[in-house]
Amino acid sequence: MGFADLAQKLAQTAFKIAGDIPVTCTYTSVGTAVYADGAYTSTDVDYASLKFLFGDYQSNEVDGTVILSTDQRMSIPQLDLTPVPKKQDYLTDADSVKWQIEGISKDPARALWILQGRKI
Repeated sequence: MGFADLAQKLAQTAFKIAGDIPVTCTYTSVGTAVYADGAYTSTDVDYASLKFLFGDYQSNEVDGTVILSTDQRMSIPQLDLTPVPKKQDYLTDADSVKWQIEGISKDPARALWILQGRKI
């Protein structure tokens, strides 16, 4: 097992240990739009009961354009999120608030997806 594999397993374990701190969400992967019979349709796939850690952005990170003061940083172990996140995807938290994915990055160990979410 290499360092990357170990880091990914440790990230999963840390989220389990965190108990009720992570927020349970449904991640929706928006499918590719297909034009048929005069309309565009897409098949979205929901991934339910995923645990995300929500956090605020630091004031020096907020620029008012790319990152707003109301945006949230949402982290999840890469092993827990099957699809590769895309900007058109969104997640719905336990309070039925929908968050559009505005940015996607990874931590240095490549164990976590770090998503920038904005309420829609």
